[in-house]
Amino acid sequence: MDLQAAPGSGKTSLVGLKLALLAKGWTSATQGVCVLSHTNTAKDEIKQRITAATAGRRFLGYPHFIGTIQSFTHTFLAAPAIRGQGGRIVVVDDAAYAAAAQRTLMKGWDYANLRSTLKHQQDGERLLSDAQFVCDGGELNVVSYRSLPFRSESKSGGEFAALKRRLAWAGIFRFQDMYAIAERHLIRAPHLARAISSRFPFVLLDEMQDTDTLQLRLLDKVFGSGGAQ
Repeated sequence: MDLQAAPGSGKTSLVGLKLALLAKGWTSATQGVCVLSHTNTAKDEIKQRITAATAGRRFLGYPHFIGTIQSFTHTFLAAPAIRGQGGRIVVVDDAAYAAAAQRTLMKGWDYANLRSTLKHQQDGERLLSDAQFVCDGGELNVVSYRSLPFRSESKSGGEFAALKRRLAWAGIFRFQDMYAIAERHLIRAPHLARAISSRFPFVLLDEMQDTDTLQLRLLDKVFGSGGAQ
């Protein structure tokens, strides 16, 4: 069901009411409701609404989930994928990643060709800071906000990808990386979508119009054919 209404007309209130009503009749101890929002502010508002109802408070813990699409992706897909391969997560933040990338670029001779190439680009710093993973055919490729000024098989291209993967192994990621890692995890382990969909037979997405193409594709892979409502 798609509910559309003007700002301030009570959509979030209706979400809270719907969850409170669901809570009164929810009996499963292993299956829950998944409520996804785009911002922590919206997530906190929804939690505040259902906390006001005694029955609604049970939705604040397991087996239910109320959070942003980013935190959902991180919790159920990206983080398990990274740790399952022996990696770790130190920080997921674009600004922290940009600072780490610039520091790493300036160290030693490992990235000498890349330093020289980016130095002659007006947006060289941004090209490096915006480096992100994309899932292509089940593999993680490294791109930036625009086409790179070198081929992937060149020395600069190899160093660009190597720097990105070095930071990933150190546990430093951008927000968009989590979606790519999650998508690859779903491709390599297709049973996960069925498992998550079974865990959450009822899914509620707040502010659907703000969902971008990448987020929508990921959510469709998880819930699109698993029987969730």
